[in-house]
Amino acid sequence: MKKINPFRLLLAGLFCISFGLSSELGSVKAAVPGQKTLSAPQQIELQYSWIGFAMRFPKESFTLNQQSDGRFKATGKHEETTRNSQTKPQNWKVNTVIAKALVTELFNQMNNSSWQATDKPLSVMEHTDDYPSFTLLFKLPDQQNAKLFSTSNTKSGAPWNLQIGKKLYVSHDPQLGEAFNHLLKQIRDSKQPVK
Repeated sequence: MKKINPFRLLLAGLFCISFGLSSELGSVKAAVPGQKTLSAPQQIELQYSWIGFAMRFPKESFTLNQQSDGRFKATGKHEETTRNSQTKPQNWKVNTVIAKALVTELFNQMNNSSWQATDKPLSVMEHTDDYPSFTLLFKLPDQQNAKLFSTSNTKSGAPWNLQIGKKLYVSHDPQLGEAFNHLLKQIRDSKQPVK
């Protein structure tokens, strides 16, 4: 009787497990997984922070509320901690109106991206001393909490993670980062000094 190589059995088992998982998780193209096509909700929150090799470490938090004309009123602040007492923080606030198109661009990109279920958030570090955190918080039409987020330091922030309730998805679409940054830039361009 021919002996069975245990290493081959292990490889075959791993193949079956990985094939089963990948077919179960699958890739979802269209609306946010398990949801109908999303339109911009009435309220969203954007958060950004960064630490790394620098003298200042920014932390931003903005709330966007949709007005009757469809545009979004953005309020919030940018605060900094510094590495030493000689470096003065550059703090500022925001109280402005943002075009609906910028918010819609981000939600359209979420709808058009390919999503794959995952059991943990994914992040890519292309280099050291550069640790951003991007977060978008919102509610779905059924009132479930949702969160789009990234802690990757790639140019586009990809991969992007999407949490809906207890379910977690990931997308490697670089256009998500572009849409997120378009919206963030528009908010930042209206900064006012803190008195």
